[in-house]
Amino acid sequence: MRLMPIALFLPYLANTGGWFLAEFGRQPWLVYNLQTLEEGVSTVVPASSIVISLVGLVLIYTLLMIADIYLLAAGARKSPELLGAPEGKEGSLWT
Repeated sequence: MRLMPIALFLPYLANTGGWFLAEFGRQPWLVYNLQTLEEGVSTVVPASSIVISLVGLVLIYTLLMIADIYLLAAGARKSPELLGAPEGKEGSLWT
């Protein structure tokens, strides 16, 4: 039971890891055998726009992760009596 709080992060880690593995090996904006990587590089979009959008995405996900951790911790701190736990049940989940 002591490892359960750590296990809360495993789905997030698996989801993010799977997404990275799926996306790192391909360039989804290129069509296979129709456009090369050199032809797919944009000369119109400045690097600063890409950096700003990446930083914004990371900030949004960080804020969502902080909110999620806060809400999970707040729910875990509530006493079993407030959640309607039965009293006097030895060996149950609530003791």
